[in-house]
Parts: sequence; structure tokens; C-alpha cells
Amino acid sequence: MLHQNVALKSLASLALLLPSLTAAATLQVASPERPFILAERTAGSYPSSSSNSTSASLGAFPHGLHFGVDYYPEAWVDPGELDKKATDTQRQKEAGLQYVRIGEFMWKNIEPQDGVYNFTLLDQAIEDIGSKGMKVILGTPTATPPRWASLKYDILPQDSMHFDRIHGSRRHYSFSSPDYQMLSKRITKKLAERYGDNPHVGAIQLDNEFGCHSTVRTYDKHAKGAFQKWLQNKYGDVETMNRLQGNTFWSQAYDAFDEVDVPTQEVTESNPALRLDFFEFSSDQVIAFAKDQADIWRKYRKHNAPISTNFMGFFVDFDHHKFAKEVGLELATFDSYPLGNTEQFDWVPTADKVKYGRQGRPDAQSFHFELYKGVAGMGKGQATGDWGVMELQPGAVNWAQYNPIPLKGMVRLWLHEIFAHGGSLAAIFRWREAFYGEEQMHEAMYRRDNTQNQAYIEQQEVATKDLPALIQAGLLSEVQGETGTVTTWSAETPKTKVAFVHDYYSQFVLESNPQGGIWSTNTFNSVPFVWHEINGNFYSALRRLGLAVDVISPDTDLSAYDLVVVPAMAHISDAFEKHLNAYKGSIVFGPRSASKVDTLSIPDGLPPSAGAVRDRLPISVNRVESLRPDLADKVSFGGKEYPVKSWAEWVRCARNGTNTSMPVEATFSSYRDGEPATCAHKTEDGKVSRYVAYYADANFLTAYLGKVASEAGIKDVWGNTVSSSSDLGEDLRFSRQGNAVFAFNYGPSAVDVPSSVPSSASVIVGDAKSVAAAGVAVWKLS
Repeated sequence: MLHQNVALKSLASLALLLPSLTAAATLQVASPERPFILAERTAGSYPSSSSNSTSASLGAFPHGLHFGVDYYPEAWVDPGELDKKATDTQRQKEAGLQYVRIGEFMWKNIEPQDGVYNFTLLDQAIEDIGSKGMKVILGTPTATPPRWASLKYDILPQDSMHFDRIHGSRRHYSFSSPDYQMLSKRITKKLAERYGDNPHVGAIQLDNEFGCHSTVRTYDKHAKGAFQKWLQNKYGDVETMNRLQGNTFWSQAYDAFDEVDVPTQEVTESNPALRLDFFEFSSDQVIAFAKDQADIWRKYRKHNAPISTNFMGFFVDFDHHKFAKEVGLELATFDSYPLGNTEQFDWVPTADKVKYGRQGRPDAQSFHFELYKGVAGMGKGQATGDWGVMELQPGAVNWAQYNPIPLKGMVRLWLHEIFAHGGSLAAIFRWREAFYGEEQMHEAMYRRDNTQNQAYIEQQEVATKDLPALIQAGLLSEVQGETGTVTTWSAETPKTKVAFVHDYYSQFVLESNPQGGIWSTNTFNSVPFVWHEINGNFYSALRRLGLAVDVISPDTDLSAYDLVVVPAMAHISDAFEKHLNAYKGSIVFGPRSASKVDTLSIPDGLPPSAGAVRDRLPISVNRVESLRPDLADKVSFGGKEYPVKSWAEWVRCARNGTNTSMPVEATFSSYRDGEPATCAHKTEDGKVSRYVAYYADANFLTAYLGKVASEAGIKDVWGNTVSSSSDLGEDLRFSRQGNAVFAFNYGPSAVDVPSSVPSSASVIVGDAKSVAAAGVAVWKLS
């Protein structure tokens, strides 16, 4: 596969020789001259960041259930506000918080002028937090470059219209700017030198919310120059690039790499292969930027302080798996805003925005819990790793089109759900509401007047009532940790037998070549095939069956799983090809899987592409269509009909004279009456594979995957074998951790506990017969 196989050519980069800086609280850089660094990025993989065994041993986040909060001491420095700040850390300690994140927006405080440093406020905050027995999560402040930086240095990005993004908000920088790379490394080095041996610092956060506000892809001169070098590094010579991108089409061929522009502002849609390369290049720029910071921290840290960042789950302009692997991420966290994320995306149905407007969609949070468990695993070369939530929605937010207050009990539910999926950190955003600035309408644990808000009250219910009940029942144990007494699960959780393969590169492929939508400037909008939605449909179906699911990278070994689901992997990577060849279990592919090869082209002989998928599935996808909402079709399965929307494929369950060995399980039932909607095949050595040839909804997939799971002998979290009728419905979800099984009701009304719950299980939290709206119940397995 070309994006992995083209030989990579190393590019030399010059390192900036920085003046030696002392650790004094205030310091002036000796040279007033403008420093400069030439930083050239390469395509493909970066060297591993494990550095050395001593440093690697300092990156383990403590096991157990930890509460945290995001705190901004720089906001409470005015004389009239100091009385509020004076008791903050003591109250945080009394609330049972163990981790406090600070610093990610403090650049102007730390470096008020170019090369002038003042650490007084940060020193005081770290000491104040640490003296109470809590740990600091210290953020590098590179998401908020100060005004002096944007005035003196060439750091501002350009958007897809080639307009400069200006100072006055945040994330106003180009990852490709040599100046900004220098400034970022300089401030990171100052922080690492000063706090690398500070025992109060318990974790490091790189930057803040990479990818937020559509800031991964920039179109400035720095991005253009770096992209040209990236292309040369990938293809070697321009003739190869022209051939593999298909640049003979519309006379698009280039004579030199420096003729290539960033793909935007063309008359109409540009070459999708060039856009795909630009998407991957932009992703690699983020990874290289973060790796620079991580390498600096590893050089200076002298105690256990795992390196992390706070991902944004639905922001997929860079590859989070590759990020974790190349940066050497030691703790994967993300920012969980269930209501904001329900409201802000156009692809979320209006009916869901209404029904779940005060709760969040039932599977959006747990999907990302499992996703970042897998991302964390990539950082350590294994299937799963340490993960947590760095920002949890506390109440109403300020940034969606509409910002409702959660149902009473939802913050409690969200906290429990983090721990029920194995999370080690649940940090609420934020400690106290801001009284000025862009986020002054965003709620927090404390109100502006220093009184407790919903998030504080419900966090206390979990910390002082629910968890002690689980301890008393023997489900949790108390141990001594870095932050005092910590609760851990008393029993091991059974190994998960179902894997969901999540592939960022395929999202780039589908965005580059969506086969539908409206072209605008540099990409397609309003596309019918929505990667997030099709992923969500498959995942929701598995969760409605009561199954535990690992969301894994294509680089993950599949041998531990009995069932693997691949919703829409448009491009089969070398790593996944290897794992798929070796896999002997049951696998289900969704539409558009294995539909593209090399840089971006249709496979020889039509999809699926040659290799492991075609070997397992002798089928041929002959035609595809994208569908407007009112041009509907239907699929028949198990005596029921299900709607077809957005996308359908004309598939033959045969290839080169070989028919699939298993019956067609679902068929189209309207104008293509009787044509296959699924194909299934069992090879001579027992490998079972299936293909779903349309954009299936969660109702069909629940029934269909229930049949598949039953045949594979998959059991739910209670130990029951599932079937097509094992549907929990839209609102109720189960999760198991240790010997505890949790029930979560995302619906607006109470739901009955299903009969599948064994009578031998004893209720520890909640009611045995029903789960209230926004309610939680916990059983102990005998």
C-alpha cells in the first residue's frame, strides 16, 4: 500500500542553538536577535519516542479511579478575586480530587515578553496543589501564543480561503511555521527544565485539543513548502507522483515538486489523491510538532509524569493512533462533552438532538472510552493502555448552537461510565465559572459566587456514597497510591472477545473521495456517507447486544478476538493485511471496505482489493450509489424490513467462478427485489467472513450482528449467549468492570431491567427492577 510502502528519504533539519537559560523566576534571553530554525518534516513514520529505559519507566499513570479538575489560577489574581482563590486547593482536596490540570493557557503569564520568563504564579500554583497531596497535570501552553509572538514572528496560519487567521482567540498558529516550532520547543524546554524534577507534577499535557477549530490543515506558505518536501520524500521523483496520483487526468501533471500547491481554491474539485496526500501530510505535521515537545519532556523529567494530550473525539483531521505510536503517548485522554457533541454536528439526527439533548447519545461516550483505550495501547505497543477524560462536561456549555443543562443525575452517570469502562482519570471542566472571556457562560463545579453547582454535587455523590458502597461490597479495594488512598477494582475484568477496527486513514480516503456532497473551496460538505455515523451504527448495535467491545487500531493483533467488525475500512493497510491473513475468527466488513488501493484508485478487477479481504470473501462490488434521503430503498432480513439510506452497493456473492459458501442472509426488497444486501463465506480452513453492502442503520445491525455473534459463541457482559433478539433497546447500556456490572439509562424515562440479568446478581447501587432516567445501577456478580 503506497502510503506505507514508498521508500522514505531522510531530510536533514537544523537544530536551533538556544541560549543557556537559568532557573530564575524572571529571566531575559541574552540575544535580542530573532532566532530561527529550519524544520523539515518527513512523510511516514517518525522515530520511536521511548528514548531510554529510565525515561520510559517514568511514564506510568497510577492504576485506580482518580478524580480531577481543570483549574485556572491565572484567572483569579485581581485583588477582588483573591479571597475565592485562597481556599480553592483545600476545597479541591476535600472534594476528593487527586489531579488538577493547570498551565495549558498560561503562556503570556510565563513569558510576558519575548524571552522574558516569570514563573512566580505557576510556581505558587504547583506548590499550593502539591502541598495538599494532589498532583498537577501540567500543560504546555502552546495552544495560546501571546500577542508578542504573532507580531514578531511569522507564525499565523492561513485558512482555505488564504486569509490570515489573526490573534484574538486561540490555536492561531501553523504547525509548519519554523518560527512557531522554535517558540514551542523553547517554552517547552523552559518548563521541562524547571519542573521536570518537581514531584508535584504527576502528568504532562502536550498543547491543548489538537485539531480543535479546524486548525490541523493550514494553507500558508510554510505549509506549502513543507508539503512539497513531504511529497518529494514520499514519492522520490515527480514522475512517480504524477503516475500514482493520476495527474495525467485534466493535464494536472507537474514537472517539479515545487510546482505543487496546497489543494484549495481550485475552480472545481481538485485531484482526490492530492487531497489525500495533503490530509496525511497535515496529520504528520501535528505528530511531529507534538513529538518535539514529548522528546524535550523525556529528556528532563526525573519522576513519574506520563506524557498525555487531550484529544477531541470527533475531530479526526489527524491520526490519533499514529500520534500515540510516534509520540510515545503514555496516557491517552480526551474531552467528553456529551450534550455539546450531540448538538453541534449536522449529521446527528434532529430526533436524537431532541431526545438526548439533556443526556447525550447513549454510545458516543463509551465509543470514545474504548477508542482512547486503544489509542493508549498504540503508545505502548499493545492493544490497550491507560486512558482517562481530561475535560468532562459539568453542565451547560457555551459553544454549541443550543446549550441545555443536563438532566439531574447525568454528571453522576458520566463519571460512573468512565470508571465502568476502565478509565483511570475523570476530570471535570472546570473548578469555577469564569467571569470574563469567551467561556464565561460555561458552567463549572463551582458557580461564579463560589457556591456548589450540579457537577460538584453529583461528583460528591459518586465519591462519598456510590464508591464506598462498591468498596463495602468488595467490588473495589483501597490501596495507597501517589495521591493517598486510591480505589482499584478488586477482580480482573474478563478479556473482551469483540473488536471494532477504527482506521483514521480510511476517514481521509472517504473525505477525499466521498461520491456525493457539495463541493466548497477545498472539500465536500453535506456528504451522504458519514464516517462517524456508520461507525456509530455498528458500535451501537454491538452495545445494544450487551457486548463488551475493544475499539482497536488496524495495527493491532486480532488473535485474541472471536469476532471482529470493520465498518468502513476503505484502504487496507499493510499492518491490517498481515493481521487479517493470520486471523481465524469471524469478521464482518461494512460498505466501501477495501474499495481503494495505493494513493487513491479503484482496485484492479473491482473491489474488494486483492489480498486478505478478497481471499476471505470471493465477492465483487460492481456498482455503488449515494442516495438522497427521500430516494429510499429497503432491505429484508429475518422476516423484517429495514430502511436503506445514504449508500448502497450492487454486489455479487461470487468472484472468478467461485461462489460464496454461505447463504445470502439479507436482500434488497424494493426495486432490486431479491438482490443480495449481504454476502457470507466460510473458507476451507474455517475462516468466516461477511460483507454488508449498504449503509445500514443500528436496528438492522443489532439483529444481524446478533445472529453473527450467536454463531461465533459470543457472550454478553452477564455471560449470556446473544442472538438476533438480544436487543437492549435505544437507551439502556451495560458495562462490566471486575465483578461489577453497571447499567446506564440514557433515556428520558425509566426503563425496566431486562430478564437477561441473572437472579444470582445482587444490586449494590440503584434498583433491581428498573433504572430511572439518567440513572445508574450496579450489580455484583456471584
